[in-house]
Amino acid sequence: MRHTDEQYLEWIRQGDFLLLKNSYEKALQHGSKDFKIHRSGFEDSPNFRAHISQFALENGLSFIEKSDFFIFHIP
Repeated sequence: MRHTDEQYLEWIRQGDFLLLKNSYEKALQHGSKDFKIHRSGFEDSPNFRAHISQFALENGLSFIEKSDFFIFHIP
């Protein structure tokens, strides 16, 4: 079965959000105020910056890009 580019991009988007969600929930479980994700976690995702921004906005997080990491702050 062949997949369209749209389907492929949707799978990647879902993967980005799953990575963000899991990292966020793990930080909350451990009582952390910050968590970071290495850039390589978003490999092959052409829209990862938009996905990160959307996730941060939806969850009230701030983030910075430092070296190869995205560092998120939980208020």
